[in-house]
Amino acid sequence: MTMITLDAIEDIKKELSSLPEPKNKAISSNEAIRLMIDEIIELQKQGHTLKEIHTVISSKGVEISLRTFTQYVAEAKKNKPKKPKVRAKVETPSTPNSKVAKSSSPDKKATVAKPKQEPATEASIDNTIAIKTATNTTMDDTSVSSGRRSSFALKEDSDDI
Repeated sequence: MTMITLDAIEDIKKELSSLPEPKNKAISSNEAIRLMIDEIIELQKQGHTLKEIHTVISSKGVEISLRTFTQYVAEAKKNKPKKPKVRAKVETPSTPNSKVAKSSSPDKKATVAKPKQEPATEASIDNTIAIKTATNTTMDDTSVSSGRRSSFALKEDSDDI
């Protein structure tokens, strides 16, 4: 058995790490699809079908069935790292019912739309008073005053709970 010095091993390791990557390295069909997934997705966005894309890829020497190609594309899309979404800062609305318009670019500030306030009518005031004072009454009693029917009825608390 031949003995090798540690210095010789270090020299061999340096030489091995400096070797260039092979130019015509053979890869699997699945790896080939993963390497081309960005282009495949872009072609689909442009309106090309997977069948059309498969035809081109097959004609260039990638031997793969349409069904397997479709599965590999779906898998590659699922495993593709997603770009983080940049969210625009949105001002907090001052009223609970106001709507916030979302900005499409992070540079622009969002605007707050004011809620529509309808003038109070006598019926809406009566309804509000009836709901506030309905502590020991059923919902049917208050729904009559508001003109609405409901199957929901308030009940007293019980000791069962």
